[in-house]
Amino acid sequence: MRLLYFSLGLLLGLMILPVYRKVERKKWIKFQQDLEYRMNHDSLTGIYNRDFFESECTVLNEDTNSSVAILVCDLDDLKVTNDTYGHKQGDELIKNAAWVLHDFSSENITVARLGGDEFVLLVTETTKGEAKQLVSQILNSIHEYNARLSNIEIKLSIGFAFTQNSLGQMTKLFAQADQNMYSNKNERKLLTCVK
Repeated sequence: MRLLYFSLGLLLGLMILPVYRKVERKKWIKFQQDLEYRMNHDSLTGIYNRDFFESECTVLNEDTNSSVAILVCDLDDLKVTNDTYGHKQGDELIKNAAWVLHDFSSENITVARLGGDEFVLLVTETTKGEAKQLVSQILNSIHEYNARLSNIEIKLSIGFAFTQNSLGQMTKLFAQADQNMYSNKNERKLLTCVK
């Protein structure tokens, strides 16, 4: 009788083992996909994160030569929103800005959150004119968003920089775009003070 139970158990085990392995393999694949997603995406907004952006820049800096524009975007007055309405509303403002920018994602446009209230768009295979046009399109989308949907407006300063050849230029290009964003932010503050 013991031999019969042992044989049935062994047979059942041999039948279940391939199913178990298949289930475990699916769990492992899902785990790997989830881990990769978390490594490359910002936890608050769901868009790409700084690490992903930097890895894309490394490829363009070292391996792939392309015309590239970098647009650095920074929310204006996030501190005022946090102080007036609370950090939960500040987080909502960051998420809303991320999704307005995410609408511009494409095969050649990577949108990422660098951290805090700063975002970046990495645009490959483009021209300087197309990059300027993209800045205008983003500002128009923000204006439309504010007119339609928002009780707390998105205010965004944008700076961009362009190079025809990315090899060896990405660090300098980012620094230039960042500097241009701060210039844009200061100009916007001056316009607000003049009004």
